[in-house]
Amino acid sequence: MKTNVLKITMLLLAFVLVGNAYANKKSDMNPYDEVLPEIVLEIQEIEKNPTVTLINKYGEVIAQFYGDKSMLKTKFSETLGKSTFILKHEDHHFYLVD
Repeated sequence: MKTNVLKITMLLLAFVLVGNAYANKKSDMNPYDEVLPEIVLEIQEIEKNPTVTLINKYGEVIAQFYGDKSMLKTKFSETLGKSTFILKHEDHHFYLVD
């Protein structure tokens, strides 16, 4: 009986040692240890308020455009051509979408 208990204990100890050695070896092979190239991002300053806001007849905001007004007029000429100018507050223009 004592020999069986001793054999089982030795077997468990062997499994623990092998498992521990495997875990240590696996942690040494971390793929994130490689040196990665540095990435530099240039973030442009975003305007806080939109330049052009499109609303529907219920007063719900349909779209907001940021940037230079003349550039937006050329880029979205069809959309702004179909809408009606309502109000200008400082540099913010409001249009009603028909």
